[in-house]
Amino acid sequence: MDAAARMIEKAITANPTYAEAYNNLGVLYRDTGEITQAIDAYEQCLNIDPDSRNAGQVL
Repeated sequence: MDAAARMIEKAITANPTYAEAYNNLGVLYRDTGEITQAIDAYEQCLNIDPDSRNAGQVL
C-alpha cells in the first residue's frame, strides 16, 4: 500500500487536476479500511471531475 500510495501522490503532485489519481488513492484507502481518507480522496476526484463515474462507486 505505501509504495502504491507514494506513486499516486507523486502523480497528484505532478498534476493536481488528475481526477483519476484521487480516485485510485480512494480505492487504496478503501481497500485498507481507511474509509474517511477514501471518502476525502473520492470527494477530491469529484471536485475536479463532477462527472466521474468511478469515484466511490464501490464504497
